[in-house]
Amino acid sequence: MHIASLGPFAGSLESTPRTMDVTKATFADVLPEIEAALQNCEFVAVDFEMSGINLAGQPRITYADTMQERYAQQRVVASRFKIIQMGISIVSKVEKTGSSGNSASHTLVACPYNFYTFAADGDDVILSLSAIHFLKDHGMDFNKWIQEGVSYTNAAREEELIKRLDCERERDEEEIKKPEGGAPGKTQMNLTKPADVEFMKKQMEVVKAWREESEILGGAESLSEEEKSEAARRRKELTLARTNAFMRRALFEAIEIYYPDLITESRNNQVIVLRLSAAEKEERMAAREAARQSRRLSTVGMRLVFKAMSACARPIVVHNGFFDLLFMMAAFHKPLPEKLVDFKADVRACFPAGVYDTRLISTREDLLGKSLGDKGLEGLCQALVQETPEGGVDLVLAEGFEKYGGSERQAFAHEAGYDAYLTGAVFARMQVLLGDAGLEKLKMMVFSFRSMFVTNLGEDRDWPVYGQQGELVFHLGWEKEAGKDLKDADLMKLFGDRSADTWILWIDDCGAFAVLQGKEGGEALRGEDVLKALPETSTVVRVTTFKDWCAAKEAETEAAGEPVEVGKDGWEKVRKHEKRLVILDQLPRSNWSATISCASCKNCVILMILLGLTLTLTDDFVRVVGWTSRQIMFQNQSHHDFDN
Repeated sequence: MHIASLGPFAGSLESTPRTMDVTKATFADVLPEIEAALQNCEFVAVDFEMSGINLAGQPRITYADTMQERYAQQRVVASRFKIIQMGISIVSKVEKTGSSGNSASHTLVACPYNFYTFAADGDDVILSLSAIHFLKDHGMDFNKWIQEGVSYTNAAREEELIKRLDCERERDEEEIKKPEGGAPGKTQMNLTKPADVEFMKKQMEVVKAWREESEILGGAESLSEEEKSEAARRRKELTLARTNAFMRRALFEAIEIYYPDLITESRNNQVIVLRLSAAEKEERMAAREAARQSRRLSTVGMRLVFKAMSACARPIVVHNGFFDLLFMMAAFHKPLPEKLVDFKADVRACFPAGVYDTRLISTREDLLGKSLGDKGLEGLCQALVQETPEGGVDLVLAEGFEKYGGSERQAFAHEAGYDAYLTGAVFARMQVLLGDAGLEKLKMMVFSFRSMFVTNLGEDRDWPVYGQQGELVFHLGWEKEAGKDLKDADLMKLFGDRSADTWILWIDDCGAFAVLQGKEGGEALRGEDVLKALPETSTVVRVTTFKDWCAAKEAETEAAGEPVEVGKDGWEKVRKHEKRLVILDQLPRSNWSATISCASCKNCVILMILLGLTLTLTDDFVRVVGWTSRQIMFQNQSHHDFDN
């Protein structure tokens, strides 16, 4: 990057304003532009701002979490909260003319968009106070979000909408093709109530009189222009009396049988009768089709961008993006599956060209050839644009996308479009440093905060964070009371001469991980050898290799078994925790105690709610909202009734 200060920020090709902030008013115009740009791009960087990322009462995340455990927690969060903003930065390659020497033969051009998004009608929006305060402090326009946000939905709801629109289209086509003598074999509803029969008789008389009057008005030549205009309107459209859905249906059928040349539709609980020429019918059909497409666009909204990103088969780039992927898939694709392996398969199917995480890449000094330290997104950009590597390329903003190129650019920090742009700028430089071999190693690898594992979307099994660059990891465990005074220095001393090359990652009051530089004199060390050589200076702390700890964790997970399946008695969700403990999430209000079938042993499970549990009543459920030290226990028995 050859711009003196901050290359990816300081320049743009030209300066014609564009619609970078996309709302529902501009979405229809911007979507074709985005779809076209995606077809020819190099990669797409994305970022999201959410209405919340933490749920009250959830266990805190720790270094001891497996990725399935972490996924199970964050899956609930991504399913509960909504997306407020989505940012995408479409990065394309533009060939230079007349390039020579060592300069790159092309320029990378970024087109960043910032979408305000609001969930489709029917969805509840839950706000986290901490998230709202954070977004407010960074300039979020909540009025624009609520009033002008682009709608979004998932695949199943889009399919339902398409089926409804297809049915409407088929009815319109039947209207056009309807024979003059009416639909053969069409029968009229049989009305039995005298009031209904009388209502039908009067309305059909109104239709008959209007039809006859329309023919007279249509031939009147002595009327004034104003009278002719009013007569034309009256000739084309008749509004019948307001009534219920049953009687509207009866009117539709009767008019179709007796007056097949007329068209009926429903507006505001009233039957509207139309008398149109063949040309007017075609025009009406085209207008209704345009309205259907507008409905689809306004309802499906951001899912169309998601589908275009999937169809273009280009790499997707995120920064610290595990949560981003969860929210994106839950909002635009389908409800998140219970198992992480199934989620990974969904991501691979949607984005076959791969996913890259710049936060993860920044930790791989061995592949980058330089240390970037523990920096945020803005810091990474500043670190990466200080010098241009051999074969480096410029990254500039496309014509009109100058919003993020000015000197006040940092005012847009944590706006989704800006963060997506920074992510793309960082990845553009990282591509050069990594090369093809380095990129391939990090494809489908996603960073997870405070985790010992990297989420490997490309395989069922996840990779350890440490060990790729020669580190050794040990698990340290102790009884809570015995180790209450332990500090970092105490744990580091366990490793004797290697304590200076050791850092501690705390899990909780009973455990931590120790990470050691795993080379001595250039030779790689084995964890088992280090363990054997440890001085026996502590009777409090138990030290095991990370490999053995993982094996024990896996055995513990297998022993816990699968979640208890939901039965027909109305339990919403009951999941097994360890061996003989379940946590109750939702219990039907109409049945405070219930017997369900255990998936593993098929015996009846009796749930006993102990005193001290905090419950709140909603319309449909009794919800557990808090705990004391008491818990919900169960025992396997024969059929017994539980007395409330």
